[in-house]
Amino acid sequence: TRSYKFLTDNIPGTALMLGCCGAPAEWAGDEDKHSQVIEKIRTGWTNLGKPLIILACPTCRQMFSRYIPEAESRFLYDLIDSSGLPPQNIFNGITASVFDPCASRNETELQNKIRMISEAAGFRLEPLPMEGKMAECCSYGGQAAIAHPPYAAHNIEKRISRSNNPYITYCSNCRDIFASA
Repeated sequence: TRSYKFLTDNIPGTALMLGCCGAPAEWAGDEDKHSQVIEKIRTGWTNLGKPLIILACPTCRQMFSRYIPEAESRFLYDLIDSSGLPPQNIFNGITASVFDPCASRNETELQNKIRMISEAAGFRLEPLPMEGKMAECCSYGGQAAIAHPPYAAHNIEKRISRSNNPYITYCSNCRDIFASA
């Protein structure tokens, strides 16, 4: 809600498209469902006049780049950065760790931007052992929890045990996995 308010305050007329980018269907090998999702997105985007697509998730960026390459997209965090950072010190020195989603491994600029915005908001960041180009999957990717639940549970436990700090992540799947654990 706050992200959408930020967008409408800074880019009046911003539309909101809710739904999935199709990654889970692709990972499950459900080609029909994946095609339906991509076509729904493409149709919605076309009906809106082919505007800039603003994404918050690196997996969504990969999906859009691969399946709707004609669509121009930017990360929400680029817009936050270019419009002015959040108020200083609203988190007043709370120590946190950034959990880079696995889909961000090749998104160094994005990873740096997330840290810059987090620090500007007042977080004191402590690195995790596996981040940046070594970012680990939270366990959601490839739908491991469906294929082999004990393996996913083991991986989730490993990820959340890497630090006692609260995690900052920029993937809804990572957020949901960690919140449920």
